[in-house]
Amino acid sequence: MKILFTKNIDSEVISKELGNNITAECIEVIKIKNLKVETFDLKSKSLIFTSLNGVKSFFENQFSPNEDFTAKNYNKIYCVGEKTKRELRKNGFGTFKVLKNADTLSKFIIDHCQNEKFLHFCGNLAVDVLDKQLPLQNISYKKGYCLRDRRAES
Repeated sequence: MKILFTKNIDSEVISKELGNNITAECIEVIKIKNLKVETFDLKSKSLIFTSLNGVKSFFENQFSPNEDFTAKNYNKIYCVGEKTKRELRKNGFGTFKVLKNADTLSKFIIDHCQNEKFLHFCGNLAVDVLDKQLPLQNISYKKGYCLRDRRAES
């Protein structure tokens, strides 16, 4: 059996996980470049991360959330997926809520977080679920691009 991966993965990892009976071809479909973003005040905003690369770019741009919930202007951090959560932890920050995809995150926010103001750190090719659904519910939401994704040339 042959499997096509849409990003480069170490062949040793593939062999270890899938065994030697499977061959794999890796083609990088999307290339990611962190954008230089001037930092700005995050006070009283809830932060959304939908990718591990968004987290990396956020910290490379020297942003620093305030997780001290006893402080007046602290930041709740929401994320999609375990890899994103692990990258936040690697940078010393926890998460208020982790959900499996943007759609379930959107539903959670609509049901439980009507009065929060959200900043979403993501790439230009991020799914548009949040920016389509949250404003319709009068939830303050702003998408901030910190990555430039582009389709790889074939």
